[in-house]
Amino acid sequence: DLSQWINPLNGYQYDSFNADVLINRAKVVNGKISFEGGIEYGALFFPGSHKMAPNKILSLASAEKILQLLKDGATIFVDEKPNLLPGIQSEPDQKKWQNVIDEIWNNANLATWKIGKGTVVKLPYLGNDFASIGITQDIYFPNLNRAEAETLAWAHRKSDKKDIYFISNQKVEKRSFEASFRISGKVPQWYNPVTDQTSALANWKIENGRTIVSLTLEANESGFVIFKEETKEVLAQGKTAEFEKVQVLDENWEIQFDPEFKGPKDVIKTNKLFDWSTSENDQIKYYSGTVVYKKEFIWKGKDSNKTWLDLGEIANIAEIRINGKDCGTLWTFPFKTDISKALQKGKNTIEIKVTNTWANRLIGDQKLPKEERLTWTTAPFRLEGEPLLKAGLFGPVSIVKEK
Repeated sequence: DLSQWINPLNGYQYDSFNADVLINRAKVVNGKISFEGGIEYGALFFPGSHKMAPNKILSLASAEKILQLLKDGATIFVDEKPNLLPGIQSEPDQKKWQNVIDEIWNNANLATWKIGKGTVVKLPYLGNDFASIGITQDIYFPNLNRAEAETLAWAHRKSDKKDIYFISNQKVEKRSFEASFRISGKVPQWYNPVTDQTSALANWKIENGRTIVSLTLEANESGFVIFKEETKEVLAQGKTAEFEKVQVLDENWEIQFDPEFKGPKDVIKTNKLFDWSTSENDQIKYYSGTVVYKKEFIWKGKDSNKTWLDLGEIANIAEIRINGKDCGTLWTFPFKTDISKALQKGKNTIEIKVTNTWANRLIGDQKLPKEERLTWTTAPFRLEGEPLLKAGLFGPVSIVKEK
């Protein structure tokens, strides 16, 4: 299942390509195979026969390219020796092809052998990583087992001055872990793409040519570890930012649905936030659109510095305004936004616009006569038996301060 291939090579990335790319673009630069445009690889794999390609076929042009790359210093993994040249070929070409194949596979009884500056590695390769051929893991997670590591997605991009690692928590739970990067001599920083803020990482160390960083990601949170500024330091220890709850705002909400989207006309007053899809009122249960949540509250804090609003959980996107000031839009964990500049001492007004997807309205409309429906779809069969999706603001809504 491709959807589960989150970190399949346990700290390495890979790409697939066709023969034209190999023949026309591949070259060796400082021991790595380069395809121009900044794309470089530590090794090439030619996996041999498999279900989609049962014959051991290799063209003359591809074989010649492999041999040239090896002589120039590439590391190439090969499986069984090819025995078929595709197409109708002249006798000289067949002989030339056989000579090239024999030269590449000249020591196929060994695990590895040298050709020119390069190295041939015979498959199957049974190592846990590729350190034995000089390629250490780009990133790995020392205190996680393989199953846990495979639920952290990542990508690495390198510019002239920066190494940028994207890391994504694929689990719906908060996680703290260490990440070991194939980088040394640079300070790691954290960039949060939701808030557009860059911050120092509190705990990291450099050892054995790698940088080990302590990270904490909320449920489904993602962000970037960026290595830019050079340093001679090898250790940084500190405390990560923590939040303390100072005020809960779960009660006395006024909720306004949009009647043009088949929602209730009257304002709903509630002391308990709820999932619209669990309502007994069909106008709420099958509602899709925007709903406005409003309330007033008294802020008794001494100051509003480093103060955030935590919505708990929402489905699916929320726009927040306090005292008429835009405080941002939230659509992913953690559902927190900085309200320091909008909050004022004493009386405050909060407005949250929550919007869900079309799914519940589409499902609800299938139960109505056609003339009463708000929506239509070309594939109603896809909705049959599908459960309603969670919708709305669930909370707990609270004001938290960064310690």
